[in-house]
Amino acid sequence: MSNKSVSEKVYALIGRFQIAHKAHAATFNYGLDHSDHLVVLVGSSEVARDDHNPFTFEERKQVIEAICEPMLEAYRARGLSKKLSVLPVHDYVYSNNKWIQEVQEQVASATNSNDVTLTGCDKDNSTFYLKFFPQWKQDFFTLQEGISATGYREKYFGTPSVIDEDLPEPTKEFLKKFYRRHDGTTFAKLVAEFNFVPNYQKPFKDMPYG
Repeated sequence: MSNKSVSEKVYALIGRFQIAHKAHAATFNYGLDHSDHLVVLVGSSEVARDDHNPFTFEERKQVIEAICEPMLEAYRARGLSKKLSVLPVHDYVYSNNKWIQEVQEQVASATNSNDVTLTGCDKDNSTFYLKFFPQWKQDFFTLQEGISATGYREKYFGTPSVIDEDLPEPTKEFLKKFYRRHDGTTFAKLVAEFNFVPNYQKPFKDMPYG
């Protein structure tokens, strides 16, 4: 990328998107609507599959791009040029500074613009990281009540497995195909992990603890 500064308006969004749901889709739409270039930074990009992070970066990137494509097409139909970049961000459990540096470097790899706004849902203590970038503008909003990726994961990896009808179509299509990934062994392994702790606790649920 050239070192020449560009004047595009950039919105940066950080999240794990495990599972990408309708509130995420609304956030992508908001970011595209308010910017020339939306940079989506996908966290925990390198971790092995588990019940908390069941999908790889490439899988999440595929879903995010599929959700955003109709939005981008609608802008193109109106003669508006919008850009989307979906980039990975690693976890640094013991170093916030390394994580902050990678986020900044990934945004810089996507654009030379200095007009960067951090967007997303500043919902609770889990989004403390949104305060780590004072050099960027901020445009945060309130979470829609009752919408949580955790809840969708609990249904999908529960017994029986449920794919919510209110999920974006690309998410539903991905989840349907994921059932059959590696002849179903990947899904079965994640279901077993997801249900291990609840099943382990069942025999003790009625025991008194003072």
